[in-house]
Amino acid sequence: MGFFDNPLGLAPTHLCKNCGNEVRPVVSSKLNGCFLIVLLCFFIVPGVLYFFWAGTQKVVTCPKCKAQNTMVPLKSPEAQRILGAPVLATQAARASLRVERSCPWCAEPILVAAKVCKHCGRDVAPAE
Repeated sequence: MGFFDNPLGLAPTHLCKNCGNEVRPVVSSKLNGCFLIVLLCFFIVPGVLYFFWAGTQKVVTCPKCKAQNTMVPLKSPEAQRILGAPVLATQAARASLRVERSCPWCAEPILVAAKVCKHCGRDVAPAE
């Protein structure tokens, strides 16, 4: 990462799903100046409407690959999944508390407290 990629030296905040780089995105609007001038000169009301509409539409661009609207925050679960880090420790803890047994009818795993098998739909006697 060179000086011109991040001139202020700020830490990256987003992950680009297209190129996989951790960057600070460039935010701009969809406003096209030439189109706006033509609309304002010939059609005033549509020009004003376009000005307000395009001014509120934000485009988030990756400074490395110039892909638009492919950025996700670094702390989001999707970015953590892409980077290969664990999403949340609580999900792993929650999975370890899940006690299962096999269904006597279809042999698929179901919860111990289940009364109906979620796979075959048959009634199952709860285990004690």
